[in-house]
Amino acid sequence: MGDDKALWAKCPCCGKEVRLSKQKAMGGEGSYRLAFEGGEENPQAVGHIALPGFCERVRPKRLRIYWACNGCIMSGRALQGNPKHQRYGCGLPYFAYFDDTRTCEECGSLFVFTKEEQKHWYEELKFWVLSRPKRCRECTSKRKGRNQRSANS
Repeated sequence: MGDDKALWAKCPCCGKEVRLSKQKAMGGEGSYRLAFEGGEENPQAVGHIALPGFCERVRPKRLRIYWACNGCIMSGRALQGNPKHQRYGCGLPYFAYFDDTRTCEECGSLFVFTKEEQKHWYEELKFWVLSRPKRCRECTSKRKGRNQRSANS
């Protein structure tokens, strides 16, 4: 792995240990400068970021950085994100998207927030990157149906 362990981290998508400076998702935009902490002790690659328009004043000291290694992006396990099309304010942009298993707050079942849905939410619909789905599709559909019926009453 080399002597510079601070430049290595485990990919949050596949868990493989990779050199961060070589990952396309981390430096593809050029204007984003990343400084990581924790190295081997921190598999989530938590760190700080300097981005144009990033909310420096209220930025938390440590934030999770969403990225994936070149292997995950090339294999299709992850999709490369485009921070220029995201609204991240005081959050961090997504450099890559990969499937995220979540728990529905209504029925308690597990559901997958797919990488394609994430890219659609954050780059096309322009939702804040800190927003996450709370309900599975079934509970969301039921809730929308109830809301439409009460609006029509």
